Amino acid sequence: MAGGASVAGHDLGALEAIYRAVDALLDGWSCDASTDCCHFARTGRAP
Repeated sequence: MAGGASVAGHDLGALEAIYRAVDALLDGWSCDASTDCCHFARTGRAP
């Protein structure tokens, strides 16, 4: 369904484009939930 397919009137291509844009904005900001995580270092708990 990629590439602008439509399901029940929804533009899935536009939704995929939004997801790609958000992924690009968040690149480098995800937490790997490891003991090296800054949150873990502060609280002793994984997020």
